Amino acid sequence: MNFHHVKAFCTIVSEGSFSRAAERLHLTQPTISAQIQSLEKALHTRLFERSAQGISLTQSGKVFHPYALQILELSERTGQAMDELQGLSRGRLELGASTVPGHYILPRVLARFKHRNPGVEISLAVGNSQEIRHGVREGALDLGIVGERVRDERLSYEPLFRDHLVAAVRPEHPLADKAVWKPEELAEQPLVIRESGSGTRATLERALGSTSISVQDLQIFLELGSTEAIKMAIRAVDAVAILSEWSVKDEARLGLLRLSRIEGADLGRDLYLVRRAHGYLSVASEAFIQFLRDDSQEAGDPA
Repeated sequence: MNFHHVKAFCTIVSEGSFSRAAERLHLTQPTISAQIQSLEKALHTRLFERSAQGISLTQSGKVFHPYALQILELSERTGQAMDELQGLSRGRLELGASTVPGHYILPRVLARFKHRNPGVEISLAVGNSQEIRHGVREGALDLGIVGERVRDERLSYEPLFRDHLVAAVRPEHPLADKAVWKPEELAEQPLVIRESGSGTRATLERALGSTSISVQDLQIFLELGSTEAIKMAIRAVDAVAILSEWSVKDEARLGLLRLSRIEGADLGRDLYLVRRAHGYLSVASEAFIQFLRDDSQEAGDPA
């Protein structure tokens, strides 16, 4: 049985398709299909059913899947054990982060960590909170930093950084000098907000739940998939954006955007370290967690 074929099988299961699994593993679809065919031949059974609706595991595939995951975990632990013999002179970190920590907090943290530990290879994937939680849960990522936690017994969370959502407009906006917005006033304005699945969007929806305004009452002008896209949009039109204070510090300092508080809704939130609740962490992962804890104490709030 070939280890790479087992890894391909587990990736297809977690991604839900051959094409997405091939993309994640940087393989062509014919290659990953051939790997599964070889694995099925070695096991003398079919692992997937293919239909117009997509793919699903056969009964044999369902039985094999937990063992395949154990094979991958054992391989990972073997590599980590070898890394431990070398301390932090070597190792690898596969990290994921939602937009705010991924773009505005972690880059400087990773640069400092890498400077201190040059032998550690680091990669950072940025997506929304939902995508990052999925990556950590399925083992594609060692650790994640997200703006929203959801109940999942397979994951554990630790608050690291504090964040606040603010209203942002361009300086030319007629209400640019408005220091405080009420939720009722925001509902009268065209808004540019993040997509469903993002921690920023979830925080906004949760905060509005304690007011007389709901998301359905908002005049959503644009729904965009990144904070940078939102900032560029509101610099072009007279619309209001609800954004993380971490993400707009530089624009506010340079006078490119005006920021205002939102009164009557709790728009504070924690940014969480997320990891698998049960599983082995490498020396590099453990060291980075401690590094993050120390850094978060120094960083405090974005203001």
